[in-house]
Amino acid sequence: MLVGQIASTTLTLFNIYAPNGYDPDFWTEISSLLTTKADGRVIFGGDFNAVPQPSLDRKASGDSSGTPSGYPQDASLESFMLDHSLVDAWRLHHPGDRDFTFFSNPHHSYSRIDLFLVSLSTMPLIPTSSIGDITWSDHAPISMTLSIPSYTPAWSWRLNSSLLHKPEHILELQQQLRDYFLENDSPTLSPTTLWLAHKTVIRGHLIQLGSRLKKQKLASLVSLTKDLSKWETLNKLSPSDALTAQIKTIRTAIRQLLGEDAARSLAWSKRTYFEFANKSHTLLASKLRNQTRSKHITGARDGEGVLHTSPATVNKLFTSYFQTLYNHSPTHVSDSIPLGQSIDRFLS
Repeated sequence: MLVGQIASTTLTLFNIYAPNGYDPDFWTEISSLLTTKADGRVIFGGDFNAVPQPSLDRKASGDSSGTPSGYPQDASLESFMLDHSLVDAWRLHHPGDRDFTFFSNPHHSYSRIDLFLVSLSTMPLIPTSSIGDITWSDHAPISMTLSIPSYTPAWSWRLNSSLLHKPEHILELQQQLRDYFLENDSPTLSPTTLWLAHKTVIRGHLIQLGSRLKKQKLASLVSLTKDLSKWETLNKLSPSDALTAQIKTIRTAIRQLLGEDAARSLAWSKRTYFEFANKSHTLLASKLRNQTRSKHITGARDGEGVLHTSPATVNKLFTSYFQTLYNHSPTHVSDSIPLGQSIDRFLS
C-alpha cells in the first residue's frame, strides 16, 4: 500500500496478489488496511485470482454459452467491492464485453483475474482502460489512464549507441559528415563555428535516424500485436493446438523485438558501472540527486497561513517571497529597508 500526492491529488495505491483459493482472512486484512490507512482516491491493481462477474469473466474450454458458475473467491471479491464501494474500471468502460487477462494451459480456460478496482470518486479521472495481449507470460497486461494535472519534465537528448552497431548506419553518418564539411567549409567561416555547428547537424541526423528506426520497429510490433490479438480471439472462442502453436510463434517474434530494448538497457548499465564505478561521476551524482529529491518541498504557506501543495503555487510563493526580500530599490517600502541600508554601508 502506498499513500501520497500527485499534483495536489491524494491517492492510495494497493498492489494486490490474492491467494489462489478461498481465503476470507486475506480480504479481512485488506479491508482493515483500507478503512484505517487509506486516504483520498483509492486504486487497487493486481492479480486478484477471482473475477467480479463469472458469467462474463470466465470461459472454460469448449464453453460457448459463457455462463460458468463462480468460485468461493469470486463471492469474496464481490462482497469486498460492495462493502467498500469499489468499481471495476475496465467493466465500466466495456459493459457487456468479454475479454480475458489469464490463460490456464492445464485447464485450457480463460479468465479476467487481473483488475483495476477504484473508488467511485476516482472513476471520473479515468477516461480509458484496456486489456493487452498475452505475450511474455500467461497473463495479459492491463492499463488505464489516470488524468491528473502534471508537469512535463524537460527533455535531454542522449546518443542511442545502438545506432552505431550496424555498418549501414555508420556509412550513412560518414556520408552526412563528408557532405556537411564539403558544403560548409569556406575561408569566411571560422573553424570553431564550423566544428560547433556540425554537432547540431549530426545530432539532428541521429535523431532522424533513431525516429525512423523506432517507427519501423513500432510498425512491426503493431502488426505482430494485431496478429496475436486475432489468433487470441479465435483461440478464446474455440481453443485448439494449432491456434496455440501460432500464438506461441508470434509471441516469440514479439519477445525478440522487445528483447533488443532490454539488451540495449543492459549494455548501457554495464558500461556505466565499468566506467564510473570508482569515480566521482554519474553514480555519485545519482546518489546526491536522490538526497536532493528526499528534501523536495511539497508544500508552502502563504502570508495568511494557508497551506498550498500545488507545484505551480509553491513556485509562485517562493518567487514572491524572494522578490520582496531582495527588492531594495529607493521606492520600495518594506521592513527590509534597514537591511538594504546595512548592505549599502558594507559595500561602500
